[in-house]
Amino acid sequence: MSIIQSVSEEHSLGSTDKHEKNSSSTPDKLGENTLNTGSIISFLCPASTSSVASTPKKQVTIPEFIDKLSSINEGGDRHNEITQALVYMVCRDNMPFSCVEKRGLQHFCKVALPRYKPPTRKRLTYLVELKYSATIALLRKALCDVDQVALTSDILTVTNSSRSFLVVTAHFLNCEGELESCYLSAERITGPHTGVHISAMLTNITSDFCIEKCQIQSITTDGGSNMLAAVNLFIGEGKGVRCVAHLINTLVNGVLKDIKPFSQLCDNIKSIVTFFKQSVKAMDALRAEQEMDGKKKGRS
Repeated sequence: MSIIQSVSEEHSLGSTDKHEKNSSSTPDKLGENTLNTGSIISFLCPASTSSVASTPKKQVTIPEFIDKLSSINEGGDRHNEITQALVYMVCRDNMPFSCVEKRGLQHFCKVALPRYKPPTRKRLTYLVELKYSATIALLRKALCDVDQVALTSDILTVTNSSRSFLVVTAHFLNCEGELESCYLSAERITGPHTGVHISAMLTNITSDFCIEKCQIQSITTDGGSNMLAAVNLFIGEGKGVRCVAHLINTLVNGVLKDIKPFSQLCDNIKSIVTFFKQSVKAMDALRAEQEMDGKKKGRS
């Protein structure tokens, strides 16, 4: 079972309120209840699933029914389970924290579960940070228990921006012999992109996750001189590995550029695409021609 799955399935809101009162609590002791993201409808309307089940279910008593209803209220077990499922959805689908303030989600919760009150944006932010702290704690513990770790690193530049980030990923075998791949960091590079500066960043990132240099078997990077120098300064020569995909891409591009007819054809295609993207009139004419030929938008 992967680390991310174990956090999503095992970490609940059982002691969230305790964590707010006592900030010294460790993240890996925040909850012990098992998260159940089962159907809300089947919980409220058990009769809706009776036709599927082959065996009759025990009739719910009045006290049990009252307990189930009260558990949906804020602070109840069912309320905490649903909120944890909401936190997982936000993290898994990369949704903004403001989604809980949107009318659509509020309307959905009101229709599907009228007694459930979704958390505020501030509360959701706190819960996500809590989940992050718990995940980091589990990842650190997992990395301390393994003997060998392989790292991959690259410099990522945000599109339409001058901001650059050093991305580091760890690959290792867990106690069950399954391959785990986890992002350790995407740290912004504020200084020069030199080998010395990148090497210092790698040192800080691995130290933060309790990774010793003796555990690192290799570091895979592109063929940039600064990345190769950083790896040699950080862990010594002989453990740097060139990325095969990047190497093949560089090789193919270099070969194609030497073929003059193909290179000229690519330049002509780029010019045509640029022309239509910069002219609304020409693009409308192109769409009209496609419709006359019975071709749908986006298909050749």
